[in-house]
Amino acid sequence: SARVAARYLAWQGVPWDLMAWSFAGNGKERRQKPSVQLMREAAVTLSQGGGFQAYYTQNGDGSLNLDKLESMADVAVFARARQRYCHHSVSVPQVAVLLSSYDYQHMNIPGNPGALFPNYTGDAAGVMNCLLESQYSVDLLGEAALLPDMSRFPLIVVPGCETLSEVFRDDLLEYVKNGGSLLVAGGTMSGFFSKASGVGLRGKEWFSAGFGSGKIGFIPEEIAGDYESGKASDSIRARVNILVNELFPKPMAEVLSSPYVDVSLRTLNGKLQVHLVNTSGDHRNTPILETIDPVKDIEVTLRLPGKPTRIVCQPEGKELRFKYKDGKAIFKLPVLEIYSIIEIE
Repeated sequence: SARVAARYLAWQGVPWDLMAWSFAGNGKERRQKPSVQLMREAAVTLSQGGGFQAYYTQNGDGSLNLDKLESMADVAVFARARQRYCHHSVSVPQVAVLLSSYDYQHMNIPGNPGALFPNYTGDAAGVMNCLLESQYSVDLLGEAALLPDMSRFPLIVVPGCETLSEVFRDDLLEYVKNGGSLLVAGGTMSGFFSKASGVGLRGKEWFSAGFGSGKIGFIPEEIAGDYESGKASDSIRARVNILVNELFPKPMAEVLSSPYVDVSLRTLNGKLQVHLVNTSGDHRNTPILETIDPVKDIEVTLRLPGKPTRIVCQPEGKELRFKYKDGKAIFKLPVLEIYSIIEIE
């Protein structure tokens, strides 16, 4: 999905864009996506600092079907209006989810490894989506992107990998000793880190424990598959939130809303930004979304060292009223249609 690809590409250190399919279907019928659906896919990408394009099929003689391209005119207007507020923005590190290159290289990949587009996300996608739908600002990184300075992230999450480098495991434990927080999910990884750290597991109990100056949390069960399938997603998310709050009690941003708002803390041109993307809709069962219901009354609390001069919703340029007390700025966004950028000045 765009959620996964955009967050991973954003940490590769080069300019990037993401290409979406302009069509979708259920295997029997294929239809062009409406402009509103493409706008939302663009929003997920733009909110991570990248560019966006869409692929359209050609006629049999290689010519373009210009009627199909009309929807992209609307998408272009949508993206250009936000370009100055999002393109080349940089993440404010909060929660890092590992998408392990080592695991990919050393395991027998299930699914379709011989296909044109083989897929591998391990359990990273499911765990990441659970955290995003809890309104945490989440980045997706491989080992190479994490290693230069793990301390940038208050919380690092290792999802249900099958294997991991012992050297990298020890680097993560050193990060925790120095004050970081680590959440380990899945039976294999929980056992792997329990043995190395000396923190004994408690059967299937989810818990956190001190280690050096930091904390380690354990979820010794596979949760990603059930979460992605919709089985008990609400209860899994609630339990994950309890544990994450023990490990990371003071995130920079707290957003009170439905699960269908992705939050990304970014900076651009010296300004702190809160990117909000409306992700509502039945994605699992409906390949074509004709409409996207707005999300209303989103309350945002930001932990800031000083009182902002202004808080502005872009691209409309609308100033939002806020209160500042005890190091927190609190404001409300009345309506989120698809994608809004909140700038803190």
